[in-house]
Amino acid sequence: MGDYADWDDVAARYPKVSTKVDAIEMQDSYIAGAEGIMNAYLAKQFTTPITGEPPLLEDICVDLTYCKIAFNQDKGIPVLKSSAMQLLKDIVAGEILLTDAAGAVVAAAGGVAWSSEGTYNKTHSDLGPLDDLVDPDRLTDLASDRS
Repeated sequence: MGDYADWDDVAARYPKVSTKVDAIEMQDSYIAGAEGIMNAYLAKQFTTPITGEPPLLEDICVDLTYCKIAFNQDKGIPVLKSSAMQLLKDIVAGEILLTDAAGAVVAAAGGVAWSSEGTYNKTHSDLGPLDDLVDPDRLTDLASDRS
């Protein structure tokens, strides 16, 4: 069983594939290769492999697997591959939100924006930009003041 797709998924979308490649060869060679490409792109933003069976990733994986099987045998392959790769790039760039099979948004790895100023969270004052403070304990101080 692959991380994003399996033999049944590919054979269901592209029935001719089941006559060219058996399930073991497809899983070990083609699907694993497609998932490797996907994880290489997705790892820039997510912990891979992504769990939760996102339907969009299954779709991309099936198309990339088909591209690997039918390489240079079909004129539509370059367009299909380009489309699948563009979807991955859009996910990583944040243009498309990735959701799991239940429709929940998959959280990006890290969760905290990187800062060249250090490991603090800059907080903004309600009084305006001139009163902004650079204080790593600002939120803790505010919470303490309220209790």
